[in-house]
Amino acid sequence: FDEGYSCKLKYCVLTRYHGRCTVQECYHSAKTTKIEVLTIIPVQRGGRVIFDNLRTFCFEHAAEQKRAWLSEATTRLRSIASGGRWIPLAS
Repeated sequence: FDEGYSCKLKYCVLTRYHGRCTVQECYHSAKTTKIEVLTIIPVQRGGRVIFDNLRTFCFEHAAEQKRAWLSEATTRLRSIASGGRWIPLAS
């Protein structure tokens, strides 16, 4: 899930957050797990790949964030396909 960030930009974001996950009450750091740099506002929703729109997540929270974005995108596509009407997901 590479958004095309430059190595320098990733390094600057990791430095800003001291190599730690930015999710409140998460204490993972680069010493204990993989840390990923993700956008706060996804590119798909108009976010830009700039320093102020990036933050760090541990592997677990990054996966949660990606699942949330995928779920949101799926809901939007279903809404568009149905002509703007909401269609509940099958259980």
